[in-house]
Amino acid sequence: MARQIWISGKYEDDRGKRQKPREVEAAFRSFVLSSGRDGLSPAQAYVCSGRRLIQRTMWGRRMQKFFWLSLVVVIVSLSALICALGVEEHVNGNTAWWQMAMAVCVAIVLITSVLLSSRIDRWQLRREFARFTKAEPACLVCGYELVGLAAEHDGCTVCPECGGAWRVEGMFAELRT
Repeated sequence: MARQIWISGKYEDDRGKRQKPREVEAAFRSFVLSSGRDGLSPAQAYVCSGRRLIQRTMWGRRMQKFFWLSLVVVIVSLSALICALGVEEHVNGNTAWWQMAMAVCVAIVLITSVLLSSRIDRWQLRREFARFTKAEPACLVCGYELVGLAAEHDGCTVCPECGGAWRVEGMFAELRT
């Protein structure tokens, strides 16, 4: 399993050789900044340890959803307020029940949107995590797919592009558990 050396910024492969990451960090930054679905290779998902990475990359989508959800709540609330003020002029007597009805409508919309938003987040997290765990193994340094390459005597598969040695059979074992 790869181990990141924090002082040097390199990754140690399964044979103990230190590899400098070329594409992993740049691709990770670009994936976080963009909200694209397929911008992350399986190796990058493995390096960034699965669930935590997926939650971090979903943050941009959560903020977009929160913006649109709050915009809908504001529009519904303002339309209920305008309707209540319009009806209030035509009703003689006590108008407090219109204000209460408006407050109840706004509360129902707000509570429903918060509950629905948290449920959608859980569904998205499950779907993204299942997609990452079904991915094929790849080199943790350069992203080259290691499918079909033969393992050497020590069980490591050597990347033909950068020379990193990885144990492919256990690469996604911790993500699948």
